[in-house]
Amino acid sequence: MNEKFTYPAENKESRDLCHLSRMFEEEKIISESPDHLILSRHDCIPICSVWRERVAQWYDDVLSMFDESRATGYIAMNMLDRYFAVQAVTNVSSYRYEVACLTALFLAVHINGRKSLTIMNLIRMSRLDISAKDILEAGKDITQSISLERRLLTPFDFITQMLEFLPTVTANRIREVVFINADIYKMDSTVARFKSSDIAMASILHELKCSDTSIFKSKICDISGCNLFDESVSELQAKIKYLKCMAITRSKPHVIPDTD
Repeated sequence: MNEKFTYPAENKESRDLCHLSRMFEEEKIISESPDHLILSRHDCIPICSVWRERVAQWYDDVLSMFDESRATGYIAMNMLDRYFAVQAVTNVSSYRYEVACLTALFLAVHINGRKSLTIMNLIRMSRLDISAKDILEAGKDITQSISLERRLLTPFDFITQMLEFLPTVTANRIREVVFINADIYKMDSTVARFKSSDIAMASILHELKCSDTSIFKSKICDISGCNLFDESVSELQAKIKYLKCMAITRSKPHVIPDTD
């Protein structure tokens, strides 16, 4: 009779530790690329924040409809943010912004998703008669402007791994709301400059009870080899209550919004 082999608990913890450590190392490499450095220096993406917020919501609607992941939405927004940060534009037409939004979503789905979204799907969703040629040309421009050599690690990747270092009961209790926190951060243009690991940490810490916090912080700091609880995480934690209040009053559009 064949029995399923299970690893001892200490081996699993060791594997989790190694995995998260490698993720921090990979994020450091990614963050040193020119486009990521440019984005990290922006306090706010220099494009209308209302447009950006509504597009982030629209991305969620579309990805849900095509059964794509939250992480794919984050990657699309990050690509869009990096592209406009590198272009250094402060004023962009609604047409150009819509083309870039549709193209970033298409690229993200084909990089990270199930490739379920086609260019024809996007054209049918457009409100400004975007053509396939527009999307192909924008795709070329975006891929030449930002780095895509390495897979972007998202807050959702870090959350999944970091929760392994909490008691199972605690992790299960907060898991869904922590992912929602990361989704809410994604909507805000002032959060675009923060690293995925910072967003993940702030999303988790906001839901932890005081008794769980100190041990968790210690474990993650040991793994990362640095102090994750600097001004970045503190600033993100300060934002979340306000962002959650805004999210409650938010209604989701199912099309890319007009400019007004």
